[in-house]
Amino acid sequence: MRRILRVADQRHEVLVLPSREGRRLLLGRDVHPASLRALGGGEYRLEVDGMAHRAWIAVRGDAIHVHVGGRSWTVECVDELAETAAASGGASDTAEAPMPGTVVRVMVETGHAVRRGQTLVVIESMKMETAIVAWRDGVVAAVHRPLGSTFDRRAPLVSLEPEPSS
Repeated sequence: MRRILRVADQRHEVLVLPSREGRRLLLGRDVHPASLRALGGGEYRLEVDGMAHRAWIAVRGDAIHVHVGGRSWTVECVDELAETAAASGGASDTAEAPMPGTVVRVMVETGHAVRRGQTLVVIESMKMETAIVAWRDGVVAAVHRPLGSTFDRRAPLVSLEPEPSS
């Protein structure tokens, strides 16, 4: 599972990889054995690189508040599609492939109503699956790549009908 996280205005790409011993986190070029176990009441046992820590985690809206070892952080998951649309001067109506790959699941059809965050298609690239999610509520205008098709980076995957003008 791949996520882009923002912590104190810094972006971090995180990959969670399964292994025989549990899970591993790939942060940049560094790999860390890691586990997280809920203890109840927002308390967790976090183990990274063989060192155990008590952690408290609270989710409020889009923010994840983490407290470990007397320090606190607010972590936000970055919505790459919304961020790209905002950077280009407005919301796009089409989700583009973030990398070359293959469509492994198609979750919607033309005409389907979708909610922000709903999975539209799942792609595979370099043996890693990535869910392409709706960046806003809308209606599917087109699914550009059928199941099993391959594509290049920035290829259109799914379009939503244009948002009505205000």
